[in-house]
Amino acid sequence: MDSQAELALNVVLAITSAVGAGIAIWQAVVAKGARDDAEVHARRALEIAERQSAAQEAIAARLKPAPWSDLINVSGQLYATKNTSGEALTITNVSVTPDSAFPMFKPRTPIPSTLQPGDAFRAMLVGRYGLAIDTVVVEWTAASGETGTTRLAKP
Repeated sequence: MDSQAELALNVVLAITSAVGAGIAIWQAVVAKGARDDAEVHARRALEIAERQSAAQEAIAARLKPAPWSDLINVSGQLYATKNTSGEALTITNVSVTPDSAFPMFKPRTPIPSTLQPGDAFRAMLVGRYGLAIDTVVVEWTAASGETGTTRLAKP
């Protein structure tokens, strides 16, 4: 091969290499842009999923039944409240207001006691000498592990 042919071949190979390098750089820039776009979309999708989860939890909390029904008068000084939670609840403590009326609180259901859904906690709420129980305060633990305190006004 003569020197002009070699030179021409080298020029063609250099141009081909430069074009190939340019295409490779362009593809890398496009790929980086696509990766950046994918990261942005992934973050947005995560934010949307978190908002949707929070909204579903809020809806579930609003639709969740109260753990205990209102206090009802069964007969005379006997009152009851039913477990309306949909799961077993363990009554861990019960108090009354005013505190000075506690001696007039006579539970008919043992404390602590686990009540299934629909079961009732019963107690005598005796009033004497102008002192009466206004509110029964029930502390409870659900089978799911949730704990709570429910204030039940005497009707």
